[in-house]
Amino acid sequence: MDLSDQPKLAPIAASRRYLAVAQQVMAAIARGEFSVGERLPAERELALQAGVSRPTAREALLVLELAGAIESRPGDGAYVSRPGLRRVSDGQSSIDAPPRELLEARSLIEPQVAAHIARHPIDAEQMRGLRANVADNAAIVADPACVTEFVERGLEFHLLLAKATRNSILSEVTFQLVDNERHPLWRLVNEQIMRDINLRKAHIEEHAQILDAIEEGRSESAEKCMQQHLFDLQGQIFS
Repeated sequence: MDLSDQPKLAPIAASRRYLAVAQQVMAAIARGEFSVGERLPAERELALQAGVSRPTAREALLVLELAGAIESRPGDGAYVSRPGLRRVSDGQSSIDAPPRELLEARSLIEPQVAAHIARHPIDAEQMRGLRANVADNAAIVADPACVTEFVERGLEFHLLLAKATRNSILSEVTFQLVDNERHPLWRLVNEQIMRDINLRKAHIEEHAQILDAIEEGRSESAEKCMQQHLFDLQGQIFS
């Protein structure tokens, strides 16, 4: 099936294109144009047919996987898992925030959070909590069965940092950006890339470097380490 043959969509904001693509595929599944167990077009082909970028096509496939419409098989592609699925929401919802927008927002806020903490030292108990978080993740880094737990602890690290600012606004804003329940698509993206043990190891090292800079009061270094950490994450997801 050629998605370009479908009725043209009304103009939509750039941040919603991935949902429009996901909805076209969902509609095709509902019409029986893709059967259960059938392989969907590859990411590149889907992007060409829908007239969107590959990252947008990738986000659409992630939405479909999160919705239960498809199953992603590493190295083999995406397959229809079952028919009669719920419609992907086109309203404001937790599934409605593209990972790229979340990363952009985090890249603006979290480096400043790290720098602020380095300039205003946190108490020993908070630092012990942050170090324990990194150590706990290091303890499970080699276990592929613990990827979900690894991702949750990684996000908790960022929440602990935000709380350490002693600024309720910064803490709440950061919570909204990294909370698993608000952004299930973001959780799914993280779990997919963190299947690679080398990326998990790099993740731990980057968190440790951020903490070292904070503990030593090097605010500029803390800011740069956080910026690089989020930049690397963006490359891992959208490269």
